Amino acid sequence: MRVSGTSQWTHAELLMEYRTDEPGDPFAQEPRPLRRRYDLEGLEGEDNVEPEDVLERILSDATWVFNSQQRTHLFTVLFFATKARFICWDRAGYVVSEPFDYVSDPSKLILLLWRFARMSRQQRGHDTTASRIFPGCADHELMMERAKPPTVNVEDAPTQVHEHARAAFADSLANAVCWRLKVDDAKKGPQYFLVGEPRFQSPGLTGRGTRNYVAIDAADPYGPFVYLKDIWRIVGISLQQEGDVLETLNGPEDGGPVPFVPTVRCHGHVRHQEAQHQKLFQDTRTTHQLGSLGSKSAPPLKTRRHYRLIVNEVSLPLSSFQRGSELVGLFMCVIKAHGEAFTRKGFIHQDISAENVLIFPTLRRSPRSGEMQVVRTGLLANWELARHVDEVDEVDQRIPQPIRVGTWQFMSANALNHLPKMFIVQDHMESIFHLLLYQAIRYLPSNCYDVRDFVSEYFDAYKQQDGVYYGGRLKIFAMRRGLLTNPRSEPLLFYRSKPGPPTEISKTSKTSSVLEDVSPTTHTAISASMRMEHETDSTIPRTSQSPMEEKHAPHPINDLLDDILCSLKAHYALYHSEDRPTRTATVNVELPGLEQDTNTNNIMFLMQDFVEHIDKAGGLRPTRAVRSSSTGSLSPAERAEMEADAALLASHNAMIDLFVGYYQEMQSWPQNDRVPDALRK
Repeated sequence: MRVSGTSQWTHAELLMEYRTDEPGDPFAQEPRPLRRRYDLEGLEGEDNVEPEDVLERILSDATWVFNSQQRTHLFTVLFFATKARFICWDRAGYVVSEPFDYVSDPSKLILLLWRFARMSRQQRGHDTTASRIFPGCADHELMMERAKPPTVNVEDAPTQVHEHARAAFADSLANAVCWRLKVDDAKKGPQYFLVGEPRFQSPGLTGRGTRNYVAIDAADPYGPFVYLKDIWRIVGISLQQEGDVLETLNGPEDGGPVPFVPTVRCHGHVRHQEAQHQKLFQDTRTTHQLGSLGSKSAPPLKTRRHYRLIVNEVSLPLSSFQRGSELVGLFMCVIKAHGEAFTRKGFIHQDISAENVLIFPTLRRSPRSGEMQVVRTGLLANWELARHVDEVDEVDQRIPQPIRVGTWQFMSANALNHLPKMFIVQDHMESIFHLLLYQAIRYLPSNCYDVRDFVSEYFDAYKQQDGVYYGGRLKIFAMRRGLLTNPRSEPLLFYRSKPGPPTEISKTSKTSSVLEDVSPTTHTAISASMRMEHETDSTIPRTSQSPMEEKHAPHPINDLLDDILCSLKAHYALYHSEDRPTRTATVNVELPGLEQDTNTNNIMFLMQDFVEHIDKAGGLRPTRAVRSSSTGSLSPAERAEMEADAALLASHNAMIDLFVGYYQEMQSWPQNDRVPDALRK
């Protein structure tokens, strides 16, 4: 029924799996949790294959088909000994029939195959709003032409600003199956876009099934490339369509468009495409949602609707930042975007993560020369989990949150360890801290000689109690103690350049055991889009430090991380006490003039968006005077200091002030501090 190593998933219509033994039925008993392994070719010919292995194999095959085609659902026939089951998969889960004996009574199998042969493509599970583009047709010729490198000078700013999008589109066409996708926009009507392979595709079969493409707008074939997001949204909960959220953020109301967020082009649900297996629950004996396997009381499957969104911005992954100083500027943009979306438009993002913070090259006119130049800004994308807040308040604003949303690695320790958790501004500022640390530990020199272990313990770790997952110990330890440590239990430090080789590390010196299993989240922390590497800008001069001095000198990012960590420590101590601090609203002041004394165009241009923060930069830096994580033994003066330290996290403006203060000191930051990805060693 399958040929190992040569499966043609792009042409599969009906999957069949044959087992000669009765124990090959994975639904005859309560299976153990899946190990989420999708490459199961090695099981061919094995004896004593467990039922869970069979389930993982057929799940693996179904996942390959969904990843290789445009699918709404898929059918599988599982044979074991003299019996068989019929399975239907979609993005909500799967439904499986009762076993039937096809040897003693073959009529059921014959009827099943007869009906399948007479089904339309839509009934078999093909997405009819996606049309295959074959070589030689007009659309394919257009795509090949647009993928060619420019013939004009690539150093020219208007060409350079779009070059990353063209290169990404060209990469998506290499040995790819191309598609013409339809978007049903309620205002503009049907819109069509040409795509190759996804730039990003979420792992697994169930869930949102996110696919991101660099696309050509068929209505503007020689216009700028655009970004297409294809997803299966959960319906029935109080989340707006992402396109509707972006239209509000882009709109002129309430002070005008929010900066540093994507610009919506069109969007809409794909008509008549739902993953709704829970409606079949009454008609079937067995129904499962992947991830709840083994539970005798599995919850009903979630209804998901197919949805497509087009935005104008084709961005770069955050991991393509060129130096630590640029990283600080990118986070300034992200905090400003979230702050204005929250205070002016009433939206809170709820998923600040490595996949959702991007770099967008844009054109700015130089105030000195008048020439157009490329400026790299931060972009806060993927607002699909955003919620609207009726009453906007910068002081300890709480948003009801009955379930966890977001990306596990970057969620606040409070959100990971308290369910349900009411989202507050501080949770999002903490996610900013975790994401900044994540990029620094991977791409900046440090005394962490086992980065993989640190990432596993700090970002991925979890514990389980009574069927509920909670965050790992290292993250909550850092928040409560205000201290980051490496696997040697030493304070974590970043350097201006890579230090010498490490001494041998004892395996017994780890702060806690490493979890080999995956994190309890459908998000993957390391995406394929993070493979892009960029050279540093050779036009920016190095600092005057000698190589020996710079090799062992601490990196300025240590102070920024310490400032935020000090505020987090104070916040955690106060948050878990009976009374919490209050903070008055920030008073607007007259904007000062912008001093243009800088070595880089990017710094000069970016600071134009933050002129109102220049005179306040660094003014609310924590005192770092708090010695205890408990509020019970503090004097009134010490408690007041703690409240002042915690106030940094309560306001987007205060956080921007802090980042701007460090960004203004870019002259003292190293210009060649980026190192190869420490997770890929």
